[in-house]
Amino acid sequence: MTVHQFKPSPSRLERLSWSATSEEMLSILRRDGCLIVEGLASSQLMDQIRDELAPYFSQVANSQGPFWGYKTKRLSSLIARSPGCRELLLHPKVLPVAEAALAPFCDAIQLNQTQAIQIEPGEVAQVPHSDDLAYPIRMPGMRCLVNALWALTDFTDDNGATQVVPGSQDWPGERAPLPHEMTTAEMERGSVLLYFGATRHNAGANRSTKPRIAVVMSHVLGWLRQNENQYLAVPQDLVSTLPVQLQELLGYAIHKPNLGFVNGRDPKALFDLETDQTVGFQDYLPDNYWPALEQYREVQLRQQNSIASEE
Repeated sequence: MTVHQFKPSPSRLERLSWSATSEEMLSILRRDGCLIVEGLASSQLMDQIRDELAPYFSQVANSQGPFWGYKTKRLSSLIARSPGCRELLLHPKVLPVAEAALAPFCDAIQLNQTQAIQIEPGEVAQVPHSDDLAYPIRMPGMRCLVNALWALTDFTDDNGATQVVPGSQDWPGERAPLPHEMTTAEMERGSVLLYFGATRHNAGANRSTKPRIAVVMSHVLGWLRQNENQYLAVPQDLVSTLPVQLQELLGYAIHKPNLGFVNGRDPKALFDLETDQTVGFQDYLPDNYWPALEQYREVQLRQQNSIASEE
C-alpha cells in the first residue's frame, strides 16, 4: 500500500443525533461507508467503562509495532473484563445496524473483536488501511465487517481522532487515500463512529497533552474467522452466565449450514445442564435446503425398498 503524508481535510462526514433510528444510520452507512452518531451512550456508561478498564490500562505496556504504534496502549478481551462493554455491544440501535448491513452475506453475524485503544501524547498517525484486507475475498458490493468505535474521551483533531475516507468502502483493495480525501472524526465522549471494515481509516496523531481513548466493537460475517479468538478471550465459566444473544455473538452458535457445531450440536448446548449430551448429530440447515434434501432421501428410500422387495 502506498503511504501518503497528509493533514486532515474537511471532507463530508455525516452526523446524526442520538435520536436517529437504526434505519437512518443504516442508510447513511450503506451510502458513505461511515457516519457519526452523537451522544448515543450515556455519561454514566462511559464512566463505568472507563473505571472498569483503568486498572488494565495502568498495567499494560505500549504496543510495539509500526501498525499498532509505539505510544499506544491496547486492550482486548473486553467482554471478559468489562460488564459495561457487554452492554455497549448489545446497544439496541447499533447492533441492528451491523446485523442489517451484513445480513445479505451471511446467516448470522458474530463479534469480530473488542479493543480499547489509548493513544498517548506524542503518537504519530497510523497508516491508513482497510480492515477487510484480513480476508482475501473480493466480491462486488460484499461487506465483511462493521465497526463501532465509541469515544471514551472527546475526539479532537489534536488528540488523535480517527481519520476516515467517506465513500472509500468500494475502492479497489490496494487503493490508498490522498490527503484531500481524509476527514477527521471529531466527536464528543459517548458518540460512536460507525464504518465498514473496507472504509479507509486510521488513528490520528496525538499532538495534545492527554490520552485519547476509544472502545471498538467490531462485527463480522458469521462464517469468517474472528480477529480476536473469543473462545479463549472469554472464559467458558463466564460465557455460561451471559445472555444467549451475547453467547451467540461470541461464536457459540451454528451458522447454517452446519458450521460451528460441537459433537453435531449447537455449542450453546454445552452450557445447558438439562440437554442430553448423548443425542446424535442434528442438521442445522437453511429453510430452503430442506425440501430438496427430503425429496432426495425419499427417492433413495423408494429405490432401496424396491430392491429389497425384488430380492
